[in-house]
Amino acid sequence: MFCDLETIYNVSILKKLLKGEKDKVKRLRDAVEKIYSDSKSSICNKNLKEALIDSSALESFIDGDITLTNEYKELYHKANNDLLSPYVNERQKEAIVKCLLSDDLFIVQGPPGTGKSTAIAELIWQHLTNNKYEGRYRILVTSETNLAVDNALDKLRSKSHLLMKPIRFGNAEKLDSEGRRFSLEAINSWKSDQWESEDSLIVDDWIVLINKRCENSTNNPYINQWKNHLTEKKIVLREYMYQSYLSNCNVIGATCSSMGKINSEGKFTRFFQEYTNVFYPEVLERFKSSPNHSTATALKSKEIEFELAIQDEASKASPPELALPFTFGKKAVIIGDHRQLPPMIDTNEFIESLGYLKDKSKDDKQVKKISELIRFIKRNREGFEQSHFEKLFKNIDLNLKSTFDTQYRMHPAINETIKQFYKGDFED
Repeated sequence: MFCDLETIYNVSILKKLLKGEKDKVKRLRDAVEKIYSDSKSSICNKNLKEALIDSSALESFIDGDITLTNEYKELYHKANNDLLSPYVNERQKEAIVKCLLSDDLFIVQGPPGTGKSTAIAELIWQHLTNNKYEGRYRILVTSETNLAVDNALDKLRSKSHLLMKPIRFGNAEKLDSEGRRFSLEAINSWKSDQWESEDSLIVDDWIVLINKRCENSTNNPYINQWKNHLTEKKIVLREYMYQSYLSNCNVIGATCSSMGKINSEGKFTRFFQEYTNVFYPEVLERFKSSPNHSTATALKSKEIEFELAIQDEASKASPPELALPFTFGKKAVIIGDHRQLPPMIDTNEFIESLGYLKDKSKDDKQVKKISELIRFIKRNREGFEQSHFEKLFKNIDLNLKSTFDTQYRMHPAINETIKQFYKGDFED
């Protein structure tokens, strides 16, 4: 049968869309299997296996109020004297120090306009400056939306320090200028002097900072020569800066749905290739230059691991979506707000779809399982309407959670309306 070009084009687009959905389903299924696996090594932190299902399984290292301990007071004093931002308020400082003292999981309720992006940046800064980990301390910043990830990374830009070196994973063309500034794909183009946009990248910021540090040594001819190289940004310098930046990168930004190692076709995901490009470049290069069983096995043996994983807007995520990034993290920080809309889960639609499958099935065992699932959903409708974030937040130890309470963004009149949903614990 003859097909016109438009039909062929539309079919090819549909296949791409379906592949993206199949990839996402596989990643979510893999996350659930890791959480429920009997193997303790299926995720980075075995304590999170139970905690991501029922947060009451975790306990603080003390029974009372952690803010009254010497450990808290000493760490608060240290953090308060070395803040990334002067705009961090007292409730945010308390949350950050409590988080630093937690080993496995910390949860923050962050209502709209309460400075979550500023707090995330401060969390990253404090974990890096207080880190005793030998080797590169890797931090993941993630969310279901590109905007939330990009906002968090943008807060990491600094005019004075060189400690935080973020990189954004994903297709640069699909990112706004705010996110593209950190894009690994864009930085790769910059290295080869093929970056055509007028927007500066994070590596440009880095070079400006290095150049500023040379200002007090203008009488040194070698320093002056180095400053000229930094200003001209020729290919040799770009390649050197590229390698140096990647080898010291310590913050990765990516959407939750992009994470995983193998896609639905059994190939390495874009996320995993970008991850190994940053953290295992030699192994990836050997595979790319000579793709065979040996190099593929060596690449596959590398695991995705982060010392700290931070997820923003987690209250909008379904349980598998919320759990996914934390299968790769040794410590989890979950940020959301259960007073806002939960994930859209329509139980009636679930029941109708399952009923359709039940009517079509000819397998008695499958029909029985579907019937049991329908009865379970009908008995637990309320549980489906409550976000997983809310369950985790309400059940976790008081020392392992915090709520931001100061509003910076809204008009006072709107803020007065919002307050009623937060029991008056909301200031402007």
